[in-house]
Amino acid sequence: MAMVEKSGGQYHVLLIITDGQVPSGHPQKKMTLNTIARASTYPLFVILIGVGDGPWNMMKEFAKKKIPDRVVDNIQFVNFTEIMSSNNHNKEIEFAQAALIGIRGHYEEAVRLDLLGHQKLQAQIRAPLRPPLPVPDSIRNSINLLLCPICLTNSKDLAFGCGHQTCSQCGQGLLLSCPICRSRIDTRIKLYYHMC
Repeated sequence: MAMVEKSGGQYHVLLIITDGQVPSGHPQKKMTLNTIARASTYPLFVILIGVGDGPWNMMKEFAKKKIPDRVVDNIQFVNFTEIMSSNNHNKEIEFAQAALIGIRGHYEEAVRLDLLGHQKLQAQIRAPLRPPLPVPDSIRNSINLLLCPICLTNSKDLAFGCGHQTCSQCGQGLLLSCPICRSRIDTRIKLYYHMC
């Protein structure tokens, strides 16, 4: 919301990629609902992209449920893994359409409610955080989560439509199904990480 304030109330789209959710009874749920309601008073549309196997019940609830005090529906949830695992040959187009479909309606509603071009001076303006410190090689090399599950040597830099990852060497060529979930590999996405 601070970015919208700083821009003088220009229209913004916030893209959040998540691989999990807030547990149902967790105190963070109430805080999240309050933030969504507050954000609905700004020209800010939020697209939640779910990757992995979820569960996505709460994300869908945020997107569909009428949250008290919300001025306008301002959230779109898209299950990336579900779309990319489908047999549709136009998965990328289907994903883009699912992610972007709500923007036009939200923009028109923001114009109708006169949300554009105004500074509310309500958002908490915070100074940006400094970049994180580089991780020492000894620690970076010990983190198994970054290693390819096939060779256990190279870093993961290739993702499949199901959301699982391997290194490029192990994931290219003759590999027809995901080594983790065994689903058919239709899509390979090259990942680029910036390591300090």
